[in-house]
Amino acid sequence: MPDDVAIPEALFIETVRATGREMKCLHCQGELRQSKVPYAVNRHGYHLIIDDVPAWVCSQCGEPLFDEKQVDAIQQIIRKIDTDVPLVLQVA
Repeated sequence: MPDDVAIPEALFIETVRATGREMKCLHCQGELRQSKVPYAVNRHGYHLIIDDVPAWVCSQCGEPLFDEKQVDAIQQIIRKIDTDVPLVLQVA
């Protein structure tokens, strides 16, 4: 799978949880709160939007960070679509 599907912030979330530290935004150091956000990706001839994905959202800048579970699920969906889209786009 291409590297552009990777969502490395998930590793940060799991590491912070394991150490018990307060979670701060990677971009502005604002407080992170659990919420649900849309996830959108534009790839190889398709656009995917998944509504209401659980995430940690910065109360200051709004940047979302996803848990490893959500990242794995999103990557699995993208891999499947990457495999199936060429079949749809084939000229009969």
